[in-house]
Amino acid sequence: MNKKRVLNKILNWYILVGVVMLVVATLFILSPIYPYIWFQINNDALAKEQANVVTLINNIDEEERSNTAPETPDLPSFDSSLTSTNTLLIPSIGVVGAINENSIPENGLSKGVWRVSEWGDPINNTNPIILASHRFGYLAWSNSYRKKNSFENLPKTKVGDTIEIIWEQRRFRYKIYKVEENTKIADYKANLILYTCKTLNSEIRVFRYAMRVE
Repeated sequence: MNKKRVLNKILNWYILVGVVMLVVATLFILSPIYPYIWFQINNDALAKEQANVVTLINNIDEEERSNTAPETPDLPSFDSSLTSTNTLLIPSIGVVGAINENSIPENGLSKGVWRVSEWGDPINNTNPIILASHRFGYLAWSNSYRKKNSFENLPKTKVGDTIEIIWEQRRFRYKIYKVEENTKIADYKANLILYTCKTLNSEIRVFRYAMRVE
C-alpha cells in the first residue's frame, strides 16, 4: 500500500512538472508574436505606436532642423542592373525593404520603411535622410516580410555596421557611428537617421545615426 502511495506521489509530481513545462514552452513560443497579436486586438496600441513615430517628426524644432548634414562624397555611378525600386538594405539584421514615399505617414508605415518626405534623400541631402519603420508591424505581415521591412531588430545593429540604399539605381553606402535611445533626434549632422519605437506604447525610440562612406 505504501509503495502504491509513493508511486502515485511520483506520478503526480511528474504530471505537475509536465504541465509547468508545457505552460513555459507555450509562453516561450508565443512571446515573439505577442506584440503582433496585441496590436490586432488592441487598436489603441497600434495607434499609439504610429503616433509615437509620427509625433517625433512633427515636433522637430526649426532651429534644430537648420543644423544639417555635412557634405557627402560624389554620387555613385548609375547601374542599370540595380533594382529601380528605392530600397533599404541592412545586412546585419536582414532588412531588404522598399523605401515608401507617402505624405501620410501612417500609409507609408503600413507598408514598412517610410521616408520622411520633407527631409533629405540620397541625392538631395542638404538635410539628413530620415527613415522610420514599425518595430512590431502587423499580424497580417508574414515573418519573412516583417524581417525584411520592419525595424524589429534595429536595436541589434551596432557602431560600424553598414547600411545600403539603392536610390534611382545608384548604390549608396553608410556606416553607423552612433547608437542611441532617446525621445527625440539628438544629432542632425548624420547623413542618415533610422528610428523605431523601443517597446509597446513607449515614447522612447531606438535611433541609429550613420554617415555616407561611398
